Amino acid sequence: MERTAKQTFSAVGLAFFAYLLVSFLLQMFLGTIVYLFVDVNNPPSWTLWVSSFVPMYCIAFPLFILLINRVPAEPFVETKTLNFPGWLKFFALTVFGMVSGSLVASFVGELFKKVGVNTNVSMETMTSTGSMLAPIMLAIIAPIVEEFMFRKFLIDRIHVYGGKVAVLTSAAMFALFHGNFSQIFYTFLMGLVWGYVYYKTGKIIYTIIMHMLVNFGGAVVSVYLLNKLSGVNVDYNDIEAVVASPEAMSVIGGLLIYELILYGFAIAGLICLIIGFKKRSYSQERLELTEENKVATVCLNVGMILFVLACVGLFVLSIFNGQIA
Repeated sequence: MERTAKQTFSAVGLAFFAYLLVSFLLQMFLGTIVYLFVDVNNPPSWTLWVSSFVPMYCIAFPLFILLINRVPAEPFVETKTLNFPGWLKFFALTVFGMVSGSLVASFVGELFKKVGVNTNVSMETMTSTGSMLAPIMLAIIAPIVEEFMFRKFLIDRIHVYGGKVAVLTSAAMFALFHGNFSQIFYTFLMGLVWGYVYYKTGKIIYTIIMHMLVNFGGAVVSVYLLNKLSGVNVDYNDIEAVVASPEAMSVIGGLLIYELILYGFAIAGLICLIIGFKKRSYSQERLELTEENKVATVCLNVGMILFVLACVGLFVLSIFNGQIA
């Protein structure tokens, strides 16, 4: 059984590795071709789609599906429907994971800054563009693709070796996949929540909606408000001038409302975690791994090692790009 399990995790890891490798190589190639014909200081918005989104979602993702489907999916032992109050509870847990993980990332980022390393380079290119492609990708396409990859396709194939193994593996791979320190902490915590929700329900729509809302708030609404704030011609050190500016006050009001909603959900999520942590449960799977073999079986195989190395490469590249930006 252990050998079969290693082969399964290796095949899964290779599918994710292939996705990263093909995406990266095509992005480099198409990016080089595109920018030979445009003004690199003011590139048109369509270049972002051609050089970034097309390789990831039109080429690498179909290849990933072909590879991952070579590993048979397993039916869940039992599933249940999640009503709206239950969904809202897990969404609150999601927001708590995002907020607490972001605080940890900020703390780690400050430590890195003391040694001259910039770790805060996540989504910079996509959120800085004025194109509508970025919000559409971040709030709609990316959540759908990532939820299918890390919840549907992944957990369907590995939960047979243990529910906890599947949820932890899904969350860890999801976090590593993002390839930078500023996102790894909160993506891991959110991945734990989403993995558990999908494992218990078998319905990907629940986590897709959570993922969409989180990305819409963090990468669209907050970015829009902050850009509007910086675009207002007022000295924010002069309180009287700020109060006298209706535009500045409206944007500040919007940011305050957003923060109140965000931290309100985060506090509710913390309460849900305290109350419900001991109530979590996992079904007994037919090929459940023993405790002493879990780490070695999941991690020590060719596919997973290649995936981790690829992610580490992205981490290093993100830091290098942050240093020269």
